[in-house]
Amino acid sequence: LIDMTAQTMTFFIDGYLVSANEMSFMLYMIAIHPEVQKRLRKELNSFKELDFDTLHHLEYLDAVFNETLRLYPPAITLSRECNQDTTINVNGNKYEFKIGDLIEIPAFAIHRDPQHFKNPFHFYPDRFLSEPNNPAALLTFSVGPRACPGSRFAKTV
Repeated sequence: LIDMTAQTMTFFIDGYLVSANEMSFMLYMIAIHPEVQKRLRKELNSFKELDFDTLHHLEYLDAVFNETLRLYPPAITLSRECNQDTTINVNGNKYEFKIGDLIEIPAFAIHRDPQHFKNPFHFYPDRFLSEPNNPAALLTFSVGPRACPGSRFAKTV
């Protein structure tokens, strides 16, 4: 019961704070990019009614949200603990990790790496509509079985 209560509190507190912060960043980016604001207004006005079902059809809004998350991720790093000994080869360099080693994944840096995102410092929502992106490069909610369980909630809010 204590664990369930803690998980519930974490979900609501983290979910609320992260969503509120990201919404603030997104509104700021929309405010300083009038062309994005105009295009969003056009997309929103193209629907007779805005409801929960409509959210899944707002492609440009989704792109604006993803671009905001790319530039302003809620966590600048992701932490993972190795559950088995492993060796990774990167550009001819060998890295060995043991069970229990803590690995920090620099999400903030990866989101600004030109190898993953062209013109990484430019707010460009279209990159999520037209460019083929490596889905693992956008680490806002992590990926795989340890991904953030609140990602769907955050995208819906």
